[in-house]
Amino acid sequence: MAQEVGLDPKYFSRLFVSVTGERFSSYVQRERIQEAKDLLANSVRTIIDVSNSLGFSSQSYFIKVFSEVVGETPGEYLKKHRVPRG
Repeated sequence: MAQEVGLDPKYFSRLFVSVTGERFSSYVQRERIQEAKDLLANSVRTIIDVSNSLGFSSQSYFIKVFSEVVGETPGEYLKKHRVPRG
């Protein structure tokens, strides 16, 4: 991202933290999990498909991160929030 906006990566990281109060990697992770929540609730995609499409290195890592951010596993979230199709 730093290269895309023409900044030194270290400077970009410091600037991002000073403006937002969070690390860029934390921001990206939070946004990816939000997208995962939307996909799980509003589509028929599987957990592994959502994990792969959002670039997580493995399904187990996706489940770990999702659980830490959301407070429940993707499977639990899916059961509670998936919009019925019909």
